[in-house]
Amino acid sequence: MKTNEGLLSICCLGYNHADFLRENLDSIKRIDYPHIEVIVVDDGSSDNSVTLLKKIKKEFPFELKIITQENTGNIGKNLNIACNFAKGGLITFISLDDIFNSKSILEEIKIMNTNPKLAFVAAKKVVTINDSSFINNVLPKLPIDTTEKPSLEELLDFEYTKFGAFYIQGVIFRKKVIDKIQCFDEDMTGDDIVLRTKLFKEMIYSGIWDYH
Repeated sequence: MKTNEGLLSICCLGYNHADFLRENLDSIKRIDYPHIEVIVVDDGSSDNSVTLLKKIKKEFPFELKIITQENTGNIGKNLNIACNFAKGGLITFISLDDIFNSKSILEEIKIMNTNPKLAFVAAKKVVTINDSSFINNVLPKLPIDTTEKPSLEELLDFEYTKFGAFYIQGVIFRKKVIDKIQCFDEDMTGDDIVLRTKLFKEMIYSGIWDYH
């Protein structure tokens, strides 16, 4: 598949998220960047998620691909499915019951496009939506929030001493690096921890990538 280096592929995973997915997609619409595609994997929802997604697709300003399947409950596998369809040189992952901070994502895009040696740009804060569709800041502080530019070795150590260096949501990755580490593992728990561990090890081994 030919990669469009300036394109951001947003990989979304949904399961019975009909009450939240519009907020998610609206947050994507607010990103002031013309080169975006959205790939949604619906993991066998029993609510009206798919019907709503198809309705939204008709008026959505970006390319929106909807992949439906029987329920697997395998987060890593489902995100890999979305990743395999992604055509962008940049990629990010999110659940449909979360939202993006559009201004932060736009800033991350600019940073990634300015420096081709960056493997990823990580956000220091993550927000979620509660059952009443209000922003709910309940997630604990990240190690990178209190550490000034940690080394890759420190980031790797955070995975096992701090239960993770950063949240996957809100991070933009260089897709060629994600492809190199074969994205998520499908037969392990802690899919986000495994992804970050593989990423840090690849960056340490190759010695060619930086991060922000």
